[in-house]
Amino acid sequence: MQRRLTESEVHSAPGLMAARAKSCARNLLRPLFAAFWVVAYFSLGVLYYERAEGWDLTTSIYFQMVTVSTVGYGDLSPSTDESKLFTVFWILLGIIVVFSQLAAAVDFFTRPVVRLVKALFERMCPQKGIDIDEDGTADFIMPRHPILYYPKELLPTFLVGVVLQLTAAALFTKVEGWPFGIAMYHCMVTATTVGYGDTSISPGGRALATVHILLSVAIIAMFISELDDAVTRRKRAMQKLALIRAKCDTVLLQSLDLDGDGVDKAEFVVGMLAKVGLIEDADAEPFMKLFVKLQRELGNTTGKLTKEELAHAERLQASQAARVRALSRGNGAIHTAASAMTHLAGNALRSGKLAGQEGVEVRGGARAATGAQKPRRSPPGREYASGVVDPHVMASSAI
Repeated sequence: MQRRLTESEVHSAPGLMAARAKSCARNLLRPLFAAFWVVAYFSLGVLYYERAEGWDLTTSIYFQMVTVSTVGYGDLSPSTDESKLFTVFWILLGIIVVFSQLAAAVDFFTRPVVRLVKALFERMCPQKGIDIDEDGTADFIMPRHPILYYPKELLPTFLVGVVLQLTAAALFTKVEGWPFGIAMYHCMVTATTVGYGDTSISPGGRALATVHILLSVAIIAMFISELDDAVTRRKRAMQKLALIRAKCDTVLLQSLDLDGDGVDKAEFVVGMLAKVGLIEDADAEPFMKLFVKLQRELGNTTGKLTKEELAHAERLQASQAARVRALSRGNGAIHTAASAMTHLAGNALRSGKLAGQEGVEVRGGARAATGAQKPRRSPPGREYASGVVDPHVMASSAI
């Protein structure tokens, strides 16, 4: 028999679907964005180095891979000042932007293998749990002993790296004709980005070297990152275990009391997370104040916001946002009207000035043609703006 959805689940379903759609879109766009950067970088580099150095496609890509991975064999280098200046800029762009995208792509394709190996190890050596609330289910997973913990976290990536180096060494023995020991030495020098350059690669082996550099450097970087994460996770797990075992420690509980009126649930959780190092007290303080503000606006004194109060707060927020948008539109309309009126007034003023100048020029020309004397000035207070006839003169003319 199917379970009927509750009202809250029905209302939250569209939001969950929209959030999942956005997450899927981001997951699809991220590799496309990375691919765009990589293709654009290597394509532009190939175009430049083919023109400036005369290198072919394989050599140009090989040189760029040696550069962005910081392996730096030294078998190829720019020959002109212009090419050297471009290479300096290309190094910075490649290391900061491009190689991180390449490493993320390698991690994306190798991560399923690593997870599979970890899952198999988990089945062989399951972890023990602690039932905190005594309901029959484990609430906290006990951290493993270091002898079991670190191999489980690091061995999958290590094995992937070992298989890669053995395969690459075998291929180099075929392509370059090296003994297996020399080929393995070259692979390890490359993977660690030391790049002595004492084993020169022929033009026929540069395509293989390009792929090997990319995979080797990315996997060694992944291994170092996982080692650092494993150390941090185990440290936090041991801190959590110590706090769980010390749950009735009076000194610990008193240190969690922030307002002096006893330890409530929020103070207990935030304080424990701060003790573990997952958050700082300052990180939680703004949200505590936000909760107090909501309580004050809703007139709540119980210390807990109900669904009805949260819905009322959402309506208040929506109405405030609507008022802000309306006010913004009103201010925009007023600004537009004022600008239009200013523009029209400026046009009218310019038209008036032009008409006045034309009237003066016409009257002046007529006086010059008839030889008439200059008209007598009007008494003070009876002169008007240029181009406007005196009312008294207009009346006498009409008579």
